[in-house]
Amino acid sequence: MRFYSLEFDIFNSSAWRVGDVQEIDNWRLVSPPALSMDDEIRNKKLYAPIESDGRRTDFTVIGYADIPMVNFKTLKAIPGSNGFTAIPILFTGGRQKDTYHLLHVWESVDCFDRKESCYNVFSSDDPDFSDRAGEYCSVTKLILNPDRATGKDIFRISGLLDVIVISEKLKDRLEKIGVTGVSFKSVNADDYL
Repeated sequence: MRFYSLEFDIFNSSAWRVGDVQEIDNWRLVSPPALSMDDEIRNKKLYAPIESDGRRTDFTVIGYADIPMVNFKTLKAIPGSNGFTAIPILFTGGRQKDTYHLLHVWESVDCFDRKESCYNVFSSDDPDFSDRAGEYCSVTKLILNPDRATGKDIFRISGLLDVIVISEKLKDRLEKIGVTGVSFKSVNADDYL
């Protein structure tokens, strides 16, 4: 099975920009655990301001925590996938032209391939981040162990929670419907030979 990181297309300079979700701590939507059914986030209307009303894309990341956000067309392309929760979002400062959802990708899989990847970790003598000793501070080549992610379609990597990974099956679905604003990067070792 093959996997790809799901990323916002940073080279799309004409795309719109959406700000922070106003009612909550945005970091709660970029890491585990899953939100319980009675969590306040699920039970309140969430709003975010449109900061730049450029070309609207099907996929983007919003706010200071880079929360993934998709329109309904994109959300329909990922049925049957576990590991995430879709939460409706409304906009201020612009017209709501489509239904959008925040994706809280909460499942994390311990599949980072330390042997094949290139990375650095914080050291215990780091003057600013000694409390994060041993954690990854940069990854220049990300490779995952596909055997540890078998059967998963969308997830985060344990220790690298800012990365969202999708299966080739889900990538193919998104490409088939022409999702805009998205970029895919291989995390497969054989693509770096």
